[in-house]
Amino acid sequence: MRAMDGCGYDQHTSVHVPGLPGSGSSAPCRYPLDALVNIMQILRRRCPWDREQDHRTLRSYVLEEAYELVDAIDSGSSHKLVDELGDLLLQVVFHCVIGMEQGAFDLNRVVDGVGEKLRRRHPHVFGDSTVCTSEGVLAQWSRLKTEEAGDILGNIPRSLPALMRAARVQSRAGAAGLGDQIPDVPAAVLSEHGGLQERALGELLLGIARTAAARGVDPETALHRAIDGLVAELNEKAKAGRGKGEQG
Repeated sequence: MRAMDGCGYDQHTSVHVPGLPGSGSSAPCRYPLDALVNIMQILRRRCPWDREQDHRTLRSYVLEEAYELVDAIDSGSSHKLVDELGDLLLQVVFHCVIGMEQGAFDLNRVVDGVGEKLRRRHPHVFGDSTVCTSEGVLAQWSRLKTEEAGDILGNIPRSLPALMRAARVQSRAGAAGLGDQIPDVPAAVLSEHGGLQERALGELLLGIARTAAARGVDPETALHRAIDGLVAELNEKAKAGRGKGEQG
């Protein structure tokens, strides 16, 4: 913008002053991540610990920060939530800076990718699909994710805690019509624990963990291996079903 000195202005001259970034709904973010990226780049050059890290060494920190964020959500404290969101964001930026150094990707690619994914997974907002309920949105998201992944389980991460992974696998299998392939807890066992009440089921799980510890078995590992077998079986059944459909 030109300086006003020497522009020949008078009492009829008007001056346009642009609004501050972020003051309008379509304005760019008021807090771009460039400053945080720059700090991380400086740390990678000058701090011995930060310089030695790579994607794999940071793995446990990502998990830890995610769990701390969950604790902050449960606490109901906005202060803790802001703090833990920042810590998790730091992990994202850390990985992006490493990606930049390797010439593999940068933060812009990550942001563009998740933006495109949100548009793709919300065709009822950005496309011509019609979905009127939250249940419909979740079903559509699950279907699209499954199509993208190429299998019925939609790449459910193996690094999830075993019980959470088991629940996700069974939920996805049920949505794909394969829920009857998953064995239930024997009725006799349930009757001994008062049925499927939350406390009774918790006690049953606690007993299983205690039994595993007494026999020197890691329950997380045991459950993950059982889930691995179930996942392989479900994918085989799904492929067989698709094959029959194509032949028909």
